[in-house]
Amino acid sequence: MRLLWQLSFWIIIAYILLRLMGRDPVDTPSQQEMDPIPQQEMDPILRQDIDQALQLRGEIGPELGGYVQPLEFADNSLVGRFYEADMQRSIVHHYAGMLLWDLGQDLPVTATAIGVDRRHHFVNAYLEGFRPFWTKQLWVPLYTIAHKLEYQRDHLQYSGLQDVWQSSRQAFYNTRGDCEDHALILADWLISMGYDARVVLGTAMREGHAWVVVFHEGREFLLEATSKRKEMDWSLYPLAGLQTDYQPEYMFNRRFFWTNQGSAFTTRYSGGQWLRQSRYERR
Repeated sequence: MRLLWQLSFWIIIAYILLRLMGRDPVDTPSQQEMDPIPQQEMDPILRQDIDQALQLRGEIGPELGGYVQPLEFADNSLVGRFYEADMQRSIVHHYAGMLLWDLGQDLPVTATAIGVDRRHHFVNAYLEGFRPFWTKQLWVPLYTIAHKLEYQRDHLQYSGLQDVWQSSRQAFYNTRGDCEDHALILADWLISMGYDARVVLGTAMREGHAWVVVFHEGREFLLEATSKRKEMDWSLYPLAGLQTDYQPEYMFNRRFFWTNQGSAFTTRYSGGQWLRQSRYERR
């Protein structure tokens, strides 16, 4: 009995020592093979670019002026030209801090949102054509933004205002913003890299939200711009078709504005249900 007690004692001691050393004594080869593969080492030059971008600070005043031209759905022709000063009577309704405009058409053809200058600008204008630095790696923008930007609701930054949009450049330099600020810099950066990226407006978890969709190699990827996961592998980013918690209603890039005329619960961001409603031109 004494020998059995001593043997049990030393087994317990050995187990404790192994745990302190960071090893699990009951690991099997099959379990170890299931462990996540360590992410790749970052290229030193890329690391330097990211580090320098993370140091950028200060508010930048962008030029947000421009005009929109509604697109006639039947033949995709342009109908008229509307500047910000013309936006007086054709409001469809208020939407998540924006104003939707029909401009004489049957459906909303564009939207404006209030900027840090406390004036309304077309939503396309907030995509300035800004990229913090050049990269070919598709994962780098979201990785950098996850490090750079802090999520903060607008009313905590702008007294008396519930929703304020920063341009892509402003969002990156100011380092604080909410969902649309994150989405704008992410989409603008990806567009500058040559990808078809768009800001999507809708609801997620029953709240108004903005996110990014990217069309790449025949597939649609949904990027949660406010995510602070720092993934260095594009294959880890989710396909839009699997993201059922997001209900898209509107979508835009630097030039066009789309309206979802199909199901609010769609997980597709292309096809006939998405009507391209207007074209934006920067002055």
